[in-house]
Amino acid sequence: MMRSESENHSLLSCAISAASQEEMEARTEVGLVKGHAYGITAVKKVYIGETGLMSLFAEKEKIYMVRMRNPWGQKEWTGPFSDGSEEWKKISASERERIGLTFDEDGEFWMTFDDFCKYFTDLSICRLVNTSWFSFNKTWSEACFLGKWTAGSPKSETDRAGGCFNHKDTFLQ
Repeated sequence: MMRSESENHSLLSCAISAASQEEMEARTEVGLVKGHAYGITAVKKVYIGETGLMSLFAEKEKIYMVRMRNPWGQKEWTGPFSDGSEEWKKISASERERIGLTFDEDGEFWMTFDDFCKYFTDLSICRLVNTSWFSFNKTWSEACFLGKWTAGSPKSETDRAGGCFNHKDTFLQ
């Protein structure tokens, strides 16, 4: 399902639930952050071993992999298939190129689907629905609304105060 949604240009994100406020933003033993949203940028079937002429005569082993991005770009997965890990030596250069593998310090990383299921608790999918009977194309649209936070009487229409529980100073007083 994730692979077909990714191929159909749906937006996918995932997270690891935090059991308490104290667990929010806690780093796990494999470098993932609890309570943090990760964008899923690809879901691919990846072939292990040779993909050249010799592979025509042998059945190729495959694994399903998920590419994710930590939007803060600072902390990445440190488990199997993390950036620069030994597991990538099992994947041919042409296959690494096909999936767009890079080892940049950009917060983007790959993990096997099995590891994804093991560590992540939440998955969100936003599917683009074609609303036109006359078009086979699906397009995203973006809207921008200008405004500002304003303080008003609590629980009234004039109360526009927002904020983040992780950063209490962002609430208007």
